[in-house]
Amino acid sequence: MVELLLWFVIGHFIADFPFQSDWMGKYKATHWEIMVYHVLVYAAGVSLVVKIGTGDTLPIWAIGVLLLSHLAIDPLKVRYKIGKYIWLDQLLHMVVILGIVWALVR
Repeated sequence: MVELLLWFVIGHFIADFPFQSDWMGKYKATHWEIMVYHVLVYAAGVSLVVKIGTGDTLPIWAIGVLLLSHLAIDPLKVRYKIGKYIWLDQLLHMVVILGIVWALVR
């Protein structure tokens, strides 16, 4: 479980920051198409890192949870102006990741 969680966290931080271009970061809050693009890149990036790290392909439901949760959390961050509290945004993403990992290993 710890190894899988580690790969998810690594994948999250790679996909949510370096894989997000300045363009995506700037406009995802005001253009839903760019938000969807960011979320697709994010889910693909996390899936790829987990696959490289563990050798296992994520089930479609786990990818769906990554997509939908990220699509909910990021716009809410903008709407409620919690962007300056990046730790809160990241905490919400980590709770989702913990839930996915827990479901995968039980």
